[in-house]
Amino acid sequence: MNINYNLVGLGFIGKIHLMAMNNFNLLDLPIESPIIKNQLVTRNPVDRLSVAQSLGFERTVDSESICFGNDDIQVLDICSPNIYHKDLILKALEAGANIYCEKPLSMNDSETKEILDKYSNSKSKIQLCYTLRYIPAFAKARAAIENNAIGDITSFRIEYYHSSYLNPDKPYAWRLNKEISGGGALYDLGSHAFDILQFLVEPVKEVMCFTDTFVKTRKDSEGNEKTVTVDDWALTHVHTSSNIKGTVEVSRIAVGDDGIRVRIYGTKGSVFVDVYDNPLDVKYYNFLGNKIHLHEDYYKDDSYYKHMIKFYPSPKMSQGFFMDSHIASLASFLYQIENDIVVDKAPSINQCKNIEGILDACQKSVDTKSFEKISI
Repeated sequence: MNINYNLVGLGFIGKIHLMAMNNFNLLDLPIESPIIKNQLVTRNPVDRLSVAQSLGFERTVDSESICFGNDDIQVLDICSPNIYHKDLILKALEAGANIYCEKPLSMNDSETKEILDKYSNSKSKIQLCYTLRYIPAFAKARAAIENNAIGDITSFRIEYYHSSYLNPDKPYAWRLNKEISGGGALYDLGSHAFDILQFLVEPVKEVMCFTDTFVKTRKDSEGNEKTVTVDDWALTHVHTSSNIKGTVEVSRIAVGDDGIRVRIYGTKGSVFVDVYDNPLDVKYYNFLGNKIHLHEDYYKDDSYYKHMIKFYPSPKMSQGFFMDSHIASLASFLYQIENDIVVDKAPSINQCKNIEGILDACQKSVDTKSFEKISI
């Protein structure tokens, strides 16, 4: 049985997915089926043919010409701009192909509902690239919280900061066009932040969001001035389903403070994950505020932790948490397809189906200046 792999888009993130997959054999990951690089889907199939062939793809096609065979395992890996996700997903579902899709799933909650409706009658598997779920520290933290290490959760704070967009000379790109991307830092980083919140705590019920855009115009590759129509920064007050309260702040202009930091506070202690500092371990504090070792008994027998750690590279083979988590995420998905299993807490569409609802509620809240409930 072969895995026929089809990639949409060869921009930055498409290259990351290919780099991740090219490491599978070197890392001796437990995927037995040969992976056949079938089609590279691109807007310029003729111009990209030689590049595609050098990367091992059999052919290039445009999105209208994607063809899935009837034999073996079919996978469509979607790395296109967000605006194209929905149509590509529906096409793959129609053909019975499995789908690995960059976040967010779609542009808004109505598109996600359309996908969910089609998916309900399909045998395809869909996984979103919410790769923070494949960071060992977060898997350990979730298991520890499940095992009552910090008691009942009282509050939380999540920070996801980048900094490069503060540079006014950074060129204009599709991510800065709301019609194509759906949003700025809120969609780009906030989607990850809200997913890891729901992974560690519970579903989100309502949000109040504030955003701002600090660099309002940029020049494109031809020197034309373009208006930026997305946010650079967003702060969201969050209420979960059982009314736990906390904040999620994301920024693409936080110079000197790049990082992913998650704090979950409870009645018996707290856990703190600082991915840029250490993606492998959790900082754990008891109710007296003393930093103590998180004993492996809290997580070693957790089914999700045992699954994801099989695919996360060892420290000696690490290429940094960003690449390591992409390797683990993609390998985990192919393993689930190969073995026809569903791993609870992996970022399947059923685990992540309301992220677009959260993002939509955030956008609405910016206008209404009030809390907005999540629709899906």
